[in-house]
Amino acid sequence: MDKLPGFPPPHFHSHDVLLRVSIYADEIGIDSDQIRQVRQQQVAYRQSYLAACQNIAAKIEELDVAVYRESPDPAEIDRLIDEIGQLRTSLEKEYIHHTLMAREILTPEQGEAIRAIYHREKEASPVSFR
Repeated sequence: MDKLPGFPPPHFHSHDVLLRVSIYADEIGIDSDQIRQVRQQQVAYRQSYLAACQNIAAKIEELDVAVYRESPDPAEIDRLIDEIGQLRTSLEKEYIHHTLMAREILTPEQGEAIRAIYHREKEASPVSFR
């Protein structure tokens, strides 16, 4: 399964605070311990994110099969739609918790610096940020 339909969501790259912290480490002045923490969080989140995306893609595939059956079962289709929605909601919640982890790693000044970088990138980007 090389391509996951509808994934990654735009925020995976455009709004990933810990990824941005890693990219701008020198500019915001994070120390080696903070860099280690950021990298650990990124690895854990990416693994979880990719697994969730695979689960969603599998459910979408199940939904496609259910929709195009000779005699589609509306109850099964509704159940799959609900499951996909729940998986997407869980993914979004996990993403937000991942983003909040930056507050635990960064000093208030570093947090302000990374927010300023985010807004600078947002203003310069032709693509909509969240």
